[in-house]
Amino acid sequence: MDARVDTMNAVTRSSVIILVGLMALSLFPLSAGEPSIESVSLSPEFPVAGDSISCERINQSSDTVMIYYIWYSNTTVVLEGWEESILPGANVTAGASIRVEAVPSNGTANGTMVSSDTITVGEVDPQSTVDTDGDGWTDDVDIDDDDDYFFDEDEINKYGTDPLDPQSHPPDNDEDRIADDEDTDDDNDGVMDDGLDGQSGTSDDDAFPTDPAVAHDTDGDGKPDDWLDGKSAADSTSGFNDSDIDEDDDGDGMPDQWELAHGLNPLYPGDATQDLDSDGVSNIEEFEQNTDPSFTNDLDIGSDENGIGPFIIPIILVVLALVVVIMLIGMKRKGEDDEMDEGARRN
Repeated sequence: MDARVDTMNAVTRSSVIILVGLMALSLFPLSAGEPSIESVSLSPEFPVAGDSISCERINQSSDTVMIYYIWYSNTTVVLEGWEESILPGANVTAGASIRVEAVPSNGTANGTMVSSDTITVGEVDPQSTVDTDGDGWTDDVDIDDDDDYFFDEDEINKYGTDPLDPQSHPPDNDEDRIADDEDTDDDNDGVMDDGLDGQSGTSDDDAFPTDPAVAHDTDGDGKPDDWLDGKSAADSTSGFNDSDIDEDDDGDGMPDQWELAHGLNPLYPGDATQDLDSDGVSNIEEFEQNTDPSFTNDLDIGSDENGIGPFIIPIILVVLALVVVIMLIGMKRKGEDDEMDEGARRN
């Protein structure tokens, strides 16, 4: 009897313990292993453009915890995914700020970001003894590591070019360390680039901003008005030759040399319809008729090669001859009349 009681008591005690345990589990469930990582680290620490970048998990509580990685280049997401710990070099561009965010997950939903790391592509290791351009200054103190005329800081932060690659820099036609889109005179010929004064196409603008041999194109026909002082075809970076120089700068139909020879302006198209000598014939018509726009009467026009010019002298001679004949006839008639008068008086 006592044995049965003891057994029942033992079973009761065990049941109570199990029940209490189950209740405790329901109130305080066992941890399923919260995913946890203390930090992540990117390597290499000082990458250059084209380098692949890997992300290492440091002091992770469990290798079985899945991590969701989000990779940023500046502020743009360039890669993300489960256990994706390497950013391909194709996404690593000069000057970019590369950032990775690590988010532990239970495999079905992301948690809260617990770690991140950021590096700048092209940043120089201060402990480095590398001298990229061989100028005697190590990259950590050299302000232009690749000797491409642009400061490293500007290449990284301003232009997004590679400070270690002399071929990677913004366009700089005249190599004055000012990028063409910021330079007011890209070819350094002393003429302001076209449109920078807010008036595109004006005569004082450089219509050929990357060619130091030419600048002006008054009529906008793509032909330079003339070579700049001291320049020739040998200096042209656009391949212009003497035959490309415009013979009619203002495009008014009258060649520059003809306009200069007759006192007209080869850079002003409006003088084509004007009448320099006020003879009722426009300057362009004078050119087309091969007459001189600076002469104002027929005698002067007679110096031209056509019109009535060739007949002026003969006409004048004929007129003079007629005048002489008329005068002679008059004199003869007067003489005859005088003789008749004299005869009448004698009778």
